[in-house]
Amino acid sequence: MEVDPQVFETWKKLYMRWGKADRSARKARSETTVALIKCLFGTGIPPTVTQLDRTRELECTADRLRSEMDAKILSLLPLEPWQSTDLS
Repeated sequence: MEVDPQVFETWKKLYMRWGKADRSARKARSETTVALIKCLFGTGIPPTVTQLDRTRELECTADRLRSEMDAKILSLLPLEPWQSTDLS
């Protein structure tokens, strides 16, 4: 199967962006979880609403980029007319 180099390059860029976004989201989620546990045991302050919103935003960005990567991969596959792909 011949792969269009432009499509492959686009996928590689998406993969690099997703990797960074995923690492940031995981780090933010970890820090938020630690803050919540410390608060529970009375040794720290709870995360702010801004921190929680930022964590959610990072996770949504990582999920969106992952969906775009999946769509790019699926666009490389030769699908039969009777096959359909639902990415929602």
